[in-house]
Amino acid sequence: MNTPSKISYQSSLNARTIEKYGITRDEWKAIGTEARNLYRQNRNYAAKILVPWELTLGQWWKIWQDSGKWEERGRGTGYGLTRIDTTKPFSVDNVVIETAQESMRHRRLAGTGAKNGSRAGIYLTFPGIRKGWIARHAGKHLGYFESEELATQAKQEYINNNNNKKVSPHEQPKIRRRTSKNS
Repeated sequence: MNTPSKISYQSSLNARTIEKYGITRDEWKAIGTEARNLYRQNRNYAAKILVPWELTLGQWWKIWQDSGKWEERGRGTGYGLTRIDTTKPFSVDNVVIETAQESMRHRRLAGTGAKNGSRAGIYLTFPGIRKGWIARHAGKHLGYFESEELATQAKQEYINNNNNKKVSPHEQPKIRRRTSKNS
């Protein structure tokens, strides 16, 4: 039997859950521990890379459910929550569920991933972190850098030190090791 104090406690608990997560206590329970933990991981990752997080658990869960990709999520070839515009926070209007490959393609088209022309091979991976820029040349990873200028400088130094040769890793001669003493 529900006593007035029990009903009062339940309504208070429900009110706090709505305020904190944007959903009722029953909806919160239905989402499950795995999804709630993943939500916290996403929110903590955003804080780590210094990007504001404006999604409640309810909004985040609805985005995943509407995408139909919840069971296909994960690193590598799986789906993930990414920002449409990397200069804006994680918010309902600025996130989409897509693969990492799709995300990088969109960043390149928008100009926030690889730079074109003389700056090709310079990538902004994670805005807000200390060494968010990557430099690459001819398939070779040259390192992580604090600014676009440092990444560009490292790439240019690499090119100058290698006589402007543009050799992909697949075209480099292979070193063969002797398999026997008589070879």
